[in-house]
Amino acid sequence: MRAMRSIGGSSSRSPSADSDAAAAALRKRLHFARVGSFSFTIPAEVPRHEIESSLFVHRPMRLIAIHPHMHLLGREMKVWAKLPDESTRPLVHIDDWDFNWQGFYFYRSPVPLPQGAWIELLAAWDNSAGNARNPNRPPQPVRWGERTVDEMGHAAILYTLDDETLDHRPR
Repeated sequence: MRAMRSIGGSSSRSPSADSDAAAAALRKRLHFARVGSFSFTIPAEVPRHEIESSLFVHRPMRLIAIHPHMHLLGREMKVWAKLPDESTRPLVHIDDWDFNWQGFYFYRSPVPLPQGAWIELLAAWDNSAGNARNPNRPPQPVRWGERTVDEMGHAAILYTLDDETLDHRPR
């Protein structure tokens, strides 16, 4: 994990300390998952169309980063964890979406989530003529798809599993 935290930033450690860290045993595998919907249609002339989705946490984990993802009609994305005791933990909230903000957001420290938690997502789009970012004039129904003029609504997460220990040393 040390190497991940130092990417893109300065390190106060010496080069030999970095070499020692690189030679240390790898302890955790970095996992990838997505929470969201991968088949939907956003009706034309609807100023707020929402989807909700969730992902169950089967094993205790630590979130390293989150990547909210929508295209041009996106307006809001909110992701939070609902913990087994019914409390919530915010993970990311972008209340005025901008297509250019897509990317991984790395947490300052890993976010622990216990087994039995849910990762919840709410995504909202504006497919009305009042949305200056709408590429369709007049607005048309927009489906999930890979093109920028299509839409997506998911958040990717990078995480480690608390109960996973690897015994691997780089060669």
